[in-house]
Amino acid sequence: EGDQGPKGDKGPTGDEGDAKAFYSVTYLDSLGGYVDSPQSDYIPGENVVFTLHPDANYKATGIKVNGQLFSVDNTMKYTAKMVEGGLVVKGIFEEAK
Repeated sequence: EGDQGPKGDKGPTGDEGDAKAFYSVTYLDSLGGYVDSPQSDYIPGENVVFTLHPDANYKATGIKVNGQLFSVDNTMKYTAKMVEGGLVVKGIFEEAK
């Protein structure tokens, strides 16, 4: 066998592809109940459906998403769009009379 020849040039680098960034939902403690969603990580622009779960003798009156207060109806659901950086969510509950 003869000597090995010189190494060839490096080939082209591929595209970066369609890697998507996922962001999380952070849930703050809520007196009188809790909030959840079907998954914990979402792509920005994706709908996130939150469900409020009041404790016994409490009712859901609203939800705070990134510091902004929104009302909830009888379905106990609220839909928000995921944003870059994620969402911080807190359910607002009051004692049922």
